[in-house]
Amino acid sequence: MKRTTKRLLSVVLALVICASTVPFVFAAPIRGDVNLNGKTNSTDALLILKYSVGHEVEGYNDYTFDVNGDYKVNSTDALRVLTISVGKDNPLTYGKKELLKFYSDALLSAYTDTFRIDYSERYKSTLVNDADHSQKIEFDDDYADTFLFTDGYDEYDCTPVDYFPLPWIYEEGVADVTIEKTDSGYKMKIKLIEEAVTFDDPIPPYHADHAGYADCTISGFDDAWVEDSSAVFSGAEIIATISAEGYVTMLHVNSPFVINMTLATEYDSSTIDVTETGAYNFTLYIYK
Repeated sequence: MKRTTKRLLSVVLALVICASTVPFVFAAPIRGDVNLNGKTNSTDALLILKYSVGHEVEGYNDYTFDVNGDYKVNSTDALRVLTISVGKDNPLTYGKKELLKFYSDALLSAYTDTFRIDYSERYKSTLVNDADHSQKIEFDDDYADTFLFTDGYDEYDCTPVDYFPLPWIYEEGVADVTIEKTDSGYKMKIKLIEEAVTFDDPIPPYHADHAGYADCTISGFDDAWVEDSSAVFSGAEIIATISAEGYVTMLHVNSPFVINMTLATEYDSSTIDVTETGAYNFTLYIYK
């Protein structure tokens, strides 16, 4: 039986995405740079304070005004801007919301001026016949490529955005997040929440946006199809290295899963229950 690859990302998919992509101009905003002049200083803090007490501020944007990522704009954000402006902002002191915003900012910044991405992925799993556990089939697919960008586009007219997970990651989808100092910047670990899906509702929202997922509606075999299924994604781990300048240089994601499937074949009317246990992972090395 020949397996059909379930890879989430592929060159073909990338080309389809790029073909429908409107030309994109990257401009990663700076945290707290509310007047968008490329600096974060007391002028921005004053604008935040004005907005927080009810004054209308031209060019208001949730992303730049909500500096600490707590979904509020108040004097705390203004104080954080002042701290940043004097070079004393320390990500090691951040809470969960601030850390997730720091990660989002760093991933957005990595889009800007990226000239090369080294990409690799692997889908590895074991499929077991539930009626006879001695019957096992091993799957191990991998893929790697390098994408080079000139003036923001590669040879497929894709931008770096097409090869990244979504940068905006929300607190409700995260079980845990940690950060540590390294010689060159920081290392972050983000653990997603567990997500369960079914054949009728097969997409896990947070894993789909940030970690990739195994499609529980595909059997992996040319001569068998899925009649019913369920899957559990136990919580992908995202590891990001972030430079001292504040952009992601490496992103590794490992997404383990367990899929229970009822398969039917074209040869007879019988069905078979199988369990697939494995992980999908990918790694990006990003150069600026």
